Amino acid sequence: MHDGPAQLVALAVLKVDSDAINNPRTSRNIWDGEITSIKTTLDDAMQEIRAICSCLVLPQIEGADLSEIIERALKAYMQRTGTTVRVSTSPTSPAALVGKICVFRFIQEALNNGFRHGGGGQYVVQTFDRQNVSITVGDSGPGFDPAEIKPSSLGLSGLRERVESLADIST
Repeated sequence: MHDGPAQLVALAVLKVDSDAINNPRTSRNIWDGEITSIKTTLDDAMQEIRAICSCLVLPQIEGADLSEIIERALKAYMQRTGTTVRVSTSPTSPAALVGKICVFRFIQEALNNGFRHGGGGQYVVQTFDRQNVSITVGDSGPGFDPAEIKPSSLGLSGLRERVESLADIST
């Protein structure tokens, strides 16, 4: 299977690079091979698009409490990656829908970053001090120096922006 951007480029090129199909002198074997290659590329792209879309769909979270939302995020992640994540949650007060969505997406992205860069041993800890909910997502990887994160690193900056957006809403 091709990488995501490579598949998109391949899809764009399929229309341009189909001279073999449009040429009436192309042999049937070459034509069939070209069609098979296009079909395989399109099938691979559709699989990747479906996988991306399944991560975009939020489970029904409106009526769920934060513990349930955390469990749903973990379940989807563990099914997709085949890994296990340790979790610890505590009772909280009801949260607004925007906060629930933020928590779900924050956990989703933090776990994905940890999977790509952390080396396993992931955990999620949620605490509540009667006023603030705190969620920690971590792993047993080697760690990193936050000062060395490049501006092009979208994962961590996206996490920061998501959490900071909640502060903007509550003020």
